[in-house]
Amino acid sequence: MTQLKYMFQLRLVCPSGGYWIPGLEYHDIPDSYPASLNPTNNNGYYLFLNDKALAGVFHECIPYNEMNFYLNGLEIIGNTLLPQKFGFYGSGEYFIGVRFLDERWYYPNTNNLRKIDHSCWFRYGTPHYGNPGGEL
Repeated sequence: MTQLKYMFQLRLVCPSGGYWIPGLEYHDIPDSYPASLNPTNNNGYYLFLNDKALAGVFHECIPYNEMNFYLNGLEIIGNTLLPQKFGFYGSGEYFIGVRFLDERWYYPNTNNLRKIDHSCWFRYGTPHYGNPGGEL
């Protein structure tokens, strides 16, 4: 999660000579965004989700060979799918940040891990240009 957030921040463009004013924030879960009609544990959702009930190799961490898939998935959800879902696509709000929650689900009354996923808070803001004044 830490690497994914770091890599996302590297891709974020700041307004030339300006800054972002945060506005909206939406929470969403991987199950909302399947990447295929028959999701598996191998790039089955645009956000990281691995479940022992799904086909494919169950793993608790994002392997490096999947990192770009999930990074692109964040952008697909943040820039297009989520704004369309909540009706603010093209409204001047831009995807500017993400917060992750690492969730682990266990079989009832055991310590056996059943599922792990990353739910996210997607942050949106509006660009402003010039000096904001005062100390930042």
